[in-house]
Amino acid sequence: MDHEQKSVETAAESAERMDRRDGELYIALGFFIGIVGLPVLFGTYFAAQEPGRMHAAIVNAVCGIALLLIAAASALYGVFILKRQKNRQA
Repeated sequence: MDHEQKSVETAAESAERMDRRDGELYIALGFFIGIVGLPVLFGTYFAAQEPGRMHAAIVNAVCGIALLLIAAASALYGVFILKRQKNRQA
């Protein structure tokens, strides 16, 4: 009978793996939210072209900027996590 020895992950290895996963997740989330925010921001131009739709253009601009700020914060936090994890390894 062939018994394979399973590798046991230590708590430090598990934390390192989770930090890397979290950092990558935050970067991907920031990218996704940024992709969603760009069309909203571009829609501001088309909303402003129609007379009487300036309110819609302002709402689009505020929402687009908010989405892009959230995206940037998420991506930067992900980069921060990855750099922190890299510094712990060194």
